[in-house]
Amino acid sequence: MMTGKGIALKSVSAILVVAFTMFLSTVSCFAFNDDNDKEPPADSVKLYQESEKKFHVSKHGPMIELREGLSKPYLGKPEEAADAFLKDYHDMFELSRDVSEFKLEKVERVLGDYRVKYRRHYKGVPFFLGGASVYLDGHNRIKRVTIGVLDEKELTGLKTNPNVKLEELQELLEKTHPELGHIHGTPELVIYKRDGDYILAYVLIVAVNEKQRRFWDMIVDADTGEILVKRKGWLED
Repeated sequence: MMTGKGIALKSVSAILVVAFTMFLSTVSCFAFNDDNDKEPPADSVKLYQESEKKFHVSKHGPMIELREGLSKPYLGKPEEAADAFLKDYHDMFELSRDVSEFKLEKVERVLGDYRVKYRRHYKGVPFFLGGASVYLDGHNRIKRVTIGVLDEKELTGLKTNPNVKLEELQELLEKTHPELGHIHGTPELVIYKRDGDYILAYVLIVAVNEKQRRFWDMIVDADTGEILVKRKGWLED
């Protein structure tokens, strides 16, 4: 038969066990949430893999956007993780399987996360506008993606060799627009959308007043030499 003293000791022991268990549980919670740079626990990886099917993807205007999603953690650098994600889900974003049309432009830090920016190309020529941005957290989990929509049929028949060669551009502008100055820097050949059609064009800077560092930002049709866009601006250092 247990005495009153024995019952009291047993009660105290039970209370200590409960308290210690609660303490371990609290420490465990802080261990999982305290440091974003730590590797996620093994059981959470399974959770993220299961949550991949919960991505919300919408198509609005010329953009496809993924929001409210959190992928599994990807290995490697942020740009390697972004590449792998786009290849895994190329169908979701209406991309080719190897995603070769996107070339890495830069990787930025944004409020503790990463943004991997791509520029889209067609047969080696970049688009004037249209690319992709992939946002990742500190564990290489993809949080958000925005990609420009492109219908390959719209590019049918587009040649990538311009009628006006780069070395001929300055001479052409001097003949057709003698009031303009010389080209500053090297023009870039791009794919430009004009009136719903894709054409080849040069993006360039032409001097207005070099002493005052005033210049024209211009877009010129690479086949006809027509000036499509002409905006006055200031050259940045």
